[in-house]
Amino acid sequence: MTNKKISILTGASVPLAGTEVIPIVQSGATVKVAVSDLTAGRTVDGLNFQVGAAGQFRGSDDSSYVIYQASTISGAAALYMSGSTRGSGLAGSASFACGDFNIYNPVFTALKFTVAGATGNAALGFGNLSFGTAAKGINFTANTPAAGMTSQLLNWYEEGTWTPTDQSGAGLSLTIIFARYVRIGRQIIAECYIQYPINTNAALNSISLPFTASKYIIGTAGASAGNVTSIISVGANPLASLRNVTLNTVSNIAISGADVLFTLNYTI
Repeated sequence: MTNKKISILTGASVPLAGTEVIPIVQSGATVKVAVSDLTAGRTVDGLNFQVGAAGQFRGSDDSSYVIYQASTISGAAALYMSGSTRGSGLAGSASFACGDFNIYNPVFTALKFTVAGATGNAALGFGNLSFGTAAKGINFTANTPAAGMTSQLLNWYEEGTWTPTDQSGAGLSLTIIFARYVRIGRQIIAECYIQYPINTNAALNSISLPFTASKYIIGTAGASAGNVTSIISVGANPLASLRNVTLNTVSNIAISGADVLFTLNYTI
């Protein structure tokens, strides 16, 4: 055969059939090898393979496992994973026909996240489940709700402390032993232990709450002085007032020098 430069050769038909042969130098001798045997017996590093903007890595047909990267959409590459077919799902989705889907930490080789193929249960290996957008949470719409249901989305959890202050207008300085709250969705549980100063003020008592109640709610309260048995949240304002046995508001002087404890569970 006449020697020719590669640049003047006619282009091969693609894709290759795998039966084509090319010359290589092996152990100092020039021999031929089929294209299909070029990578036979070699280990492919699955941690470092790459696909192009519209490439794919898959078996000989669509019945084998597929990793497919479509063209970028909104600046993020769309990735499909499948155990049956490449399919035409939504950009950025991933689907598996069988087995578990696991994500590992590349440094510590610890399991970070898994979806069990048999049960569909998802589990975090470590860390927390975080929502990047406010008002997003856990949706329970798969459950059949009771009549009058207005929401099945749990989108808030919070716990902390607040500083109760006198809101009667008397400017009393309250001593706070503790004032803590827990918020679950729209439910607030407020627990408080404060001390009223000795005073002769006749204004009706009023204490600040960590959140504004949606309506009037009665909670339990007690004081070491005065006839106090309950506390009522004041809707439209983050306030509450201590009440007597007939639910009438008591004055500041009635709880002068008193230790006041209350628990109030209300909706915001």
